Amino acid sequence: MRSRDALCISYENEKGRGAGQVWIMVGGAETWKSRIFERSLLEINQEAIDKIIRELDAPSQSILLFIWRNRHATIRELAHLYEAPNHMDVLNRIRGIINPIAERVLGCSLLAFERSKKDDETGKIITYSWWITGKIQPKEEFEKPIVDMFDEEDYLSVVMELPGVGAEDVVFKLENEKVTISASSMNKKYHQEIDLPAEVDTEGFRKAFNNNVLEIKLKKAVGAH
Repeated sequence: MRSRDALCISYENEKGRGAGQVWIMVGGAETWKSRIFERSLLEINQEAIDKIIRELDAPSQSILLFIWRNRHATIRELAHLYEAPNHMDVLNRIRGIINPIAERVLGCSLLAFERSKKDDETGKIITYSWWITGKIQPKEEFEKPIVDMFDEEDYLSVVMELPGVGAEDVVFKLENEKVTISASSMNKKYHQEIDLPAEVDTEGFRKAFNNNVLEIKLKKAVGAH
């Protein structure tokens, strides 16, 4: 027993009385500490999500954003997002891309699979789904930027005023018929989802940021004119 690791967990009841400690003999103390931190101490907000999003490819962004917006998702729902070739592709992205980047940015994994877990907002028991680990902080209030859109035959041009942020603060996500833009600095926070009037090529775009104005030029998909 003397050579084994041990964890000491301190606790108190909801009224602040009856405090105590529990000592648990464990193997792999670092893993246990990491799991306890993820499930009970880690707090996730939009800023943390944005930091991770910046380093992900488009399909992995879709996975993380969907779970962030909906709190949980089945692997079938996630595979449908980007027409994954199979469910293993989703698993590989979570385990091989999203969580490793989260570990580097946050110090721990971000997505966890639960066979059964209660959704605190609805009271329902959700089975066999992926969840954001830790505590989700209340959604922040975002300012709505001024947005203009111009149809230029082969292209759609989206122009957005983002005063108070820099080019490095802008997170941009493009889907076939929607563009999502987030930007945050010490003083300003923006988030805007824009439904596009035509389907666009997710690889065919140009963007520029000058004098607090973001301009995105989107190439329309074939047949969308």
